[in-house]
Amino acid sequence: MTEAITHLYTGRPVADTVGLWTAVLADATGLENTRMADATEGYTADRLDWINDWFIREATYAAALARIVRWQDQIPLVAQWGSGRTSSSDG
Repeated sequence: MTEAITHLYTGRPVADTVGLWTAVLADATGLENTRMADATEGYTADRLDWINDWFIREATYAAALARIVRWQDQIPLVAQWGSGRTSSSDG
């Protein structure tokens, strides 16, 4: 999945996957990079800001989510619940 999160200009995947997940977690929880840096070892707010600026955007989140969905679809047990086109919330 991390291969889908690519640099804005070069298109290369992020080399620092721990930093990527740290920045994603800060984004997902609303913790912000400054507070996340205070809560982690080895990452400054500036480093997390850099990762956020160059790698994290709507398009890369969408591409990563698509990879997760494709991966889930390959799990044999998933077929037991149908095609995935509807859910109980559709009612």
